[in-house]
Amino acid sequence: MSTFKELRKALGLSQEAIAKAVGKSYASARNYEDGRKLPPEVMGKMLGLAVRAGLTDLASQIEEEATGLYGSV
Repeated sequence: MSTFKELRKALGLSQEAIAKAVGKSYASARNYEDGRKLPPEVMGKMLGLAVRAGLTDLASQIEEEATGLYGSV
């Protein structure tokens, strides 16, 4: 499962709601859940959502993924 989908499910959000939260379209959210590469700005917004929701394990996972892809978020 993608970290994008994991975060959405952990927050109890629909694809439309998570798309809006990260400033992207519904189609983009579907693509991210299907494993398409996440842009750095989306990774940063996901990390912020996870931290604010107290999802520390998931936040760490997002940060590690972003660091592996981009060097940092």
